[in-house]
Amino acid sequence: MRPFTFLHLYAASIQPPSAPISSGASLFVAAGAWGAHTLLLRVSLGRRFLMMKAISETRPEGNPEVAAALALKLGVADLAGAPEEADLLSLPALLALNKPRTIVESPKLLLAGREALRAAAPGSGSVRLAPSSLGRSYRFAFRDYINFEELSAMMARRGGFTLLGSSADGQLSIGEGRECALVDRFRLLYFLPITIEWKGALSAEADRIDWTNTRARLGWKRLGKTFERPPTAERLRQNPWLVRGSVAGGGDECGMVVLENRGMGRLVYTEEGELTPA
Repeated sequence: MRPFTFLHLYAASIQPPSAPISSGASLFVAAGAWGAHTLLLRVSLGRRFLMMKAISETRPEGNPEVAAALALKLGVADLAGAPEEADLLSLPALLALNKPRTIVESPKLLLAGREALRAAAPGSGSVRLAPSSLGRSYRFAFRDYINFEELSAMMARRGGFTLLGSSADGQLSIGEGRECALVDRFRLLYFLPITIEWKGALSAEADRIDWTNTRARLGWKRLGKTFERPPTAERLRQNPWLVRGSVAGGGDECGMVVLENRGMGRLVYTEEGELTPA
């Protein structure tokens, strides 16, 4: 018998009999695989997220120094410049591309959105909300600033581990009596619902929303806990919320409201229905 064959048989003879893998070991392997998948996602999405963050910092409220530092890190010559003319879109056309309504994760679309918002709401002053916009409800459609929520949403869409899921499920209601409500919904660890509620009123001039109260609900209707005036929401509530533009919906037309959270950025809300590109 050749030596290598003898050694092979000997090694096989001293191995313990095979046993089924325990459930604990299976969970350990699955957790390891999920962790590795998450790590690879963070690496693969890292450049795209940094590009989005850099573009976000070129908005009026952004930090030019941060934008320049990120551009240098990314090896990009100019983030502040306008996109090519072929990429210029009206705001309705931009929102029509963002289907289903969700947080944007395309740097090109974010850059086009920045320009579309500048064209739709030039200057720094507020405008009056269209009277026919009262008594309607709107859903979140777009915003021109980027934070950790975008990265969390990008990770969640691809099955990576993330604490906070997408924040695109936001609803704005403006009542006939000028009362306003804003509700944002998240998912913690993919399953635990978090609801942030804002209450306020449209100003007498119909040019801003004055939020007066916030609260957060962690958990479900019958099993959860409510927190009054959560710090992050309270900080954002105290900023002026200016009406920067509105389009009244009627018939097949989709209504739209553009708000500026002063010091943060612009948010666009639209009614349900088809957006007609201009």
